[in-house]
Amino acid sequence: MSNKLEIIEEGSDWSQQLLEAVTSGDDKEFSKKASAIGTGIIRRRLKESGFLRRIQPIVPVPDAKLQNTSNLDTNDEDLYVIDDIEPDQPGAVCVPFNATSTSHYYRGHRFATGFYKIATPEFVKNVHELRLSKSIDLTKFTVDNALKDMETAEDEKYIGMVDTIVGAAGGANGEAGYQQNFDYTDGGADEPTSGPVFLYERADHTRYLRPHLENRSLNNGLWLMNRRTFSEYTIADRNQWGGDGAQEARVSGPASLSSNQWGIPHLQTIKNGLVADGEIYQFAENDFLGKGYYLKEPTLYTKRDKDIIRSYAEEILGVSIANLAAVNKVTVSVESQAPA
Repeated sequence: MSNKLEIIEEGSDWSQQLLEAVTSGDDKEFSKKASAIGTGIIRRRLKESGFLRRIQPIVPVPDAKLQNTSNLDTNDEDLYVIDDIEPDQPGAVCVPFNATSTSHYYRGHRFATGFYKIATPEFVKNVHELRLSKSIDLTKFTVDNALKDMETAEDEKYIGMVDTIVGAAGGANGEAGYQQNFDYTDGGADEPTSGPVFLYERADHTRYLRPHLENRSLNNGLWLMNRRTFSEYTIADRNQWGGDGAQEARVSGPASLSSNQWGIPHLQTIKNGLVADGEIYQFAENDFLGKGYYLKEPTLYTKRDKDIIRSYAEEILGVSIANLAAVNKVTVSVESQAPA
């Protein structure tokens, strides 16, 4: 975290910079200063709040890598990037001394990452109202909230893509060709005969949560869940998990828990509307997952028209999951769902 961004977030310096910018009478100077202020806040918050960029890094894409869908005989001109993915190939076999192995002609496999824009509404304010500290603070909060909306739009689109890949629970409905969505709740489609599965139960964790990606020759790279689900770990006692950590978690709550459980990074989100109680999204390591690019970083645009300021933020990015087997979803019971 840079000192500059810390100062901006404190409020007074941010307010003074914006006030000087909008009262300078120089439209060009105002646009430059206000954009710099807003962009700083946006960049800082995106790194902390959105879970998409914690799962798949978003990197800039050079123009040389861009292609146009007009080359695909379509009626639009959308942009995309082509990348390579490791091809499937037969394994080695034992053969007799007088025999030769079979031939396999290998080909490169590729996948496309398309782009989309996320934009906020246009926010309007009178310049003279910004002379009041209350209006300055209101402007700052408006920018912060606009950023949160952009983060939610990013995460919503990404989690929707994952839900499409894993398909419905209760069968081999995943796009990778086998089951990728398991509902182990009380009465769920995949509930074991022994009853619902709980996150904090050591036997359940080992038998029903960890193996799915490992059975596909992948490692568990990161698990995404909401903070209520993560807090289920505090229910475990010393016999279930062992050590003083169980006691500390009981006394101090989830904040005392490591973000790594069983060596697997856990990412918490407060966005219960995207990741519901009991839902755990499992991702393989990033090198086995996909690609993320941006054409434009989150940018705040400002325009002064006489005594009216208009501003909005937008970004252009693209994210793909190339290895369909690298994502999985498990739904477990939380205490409120436990049978009576």
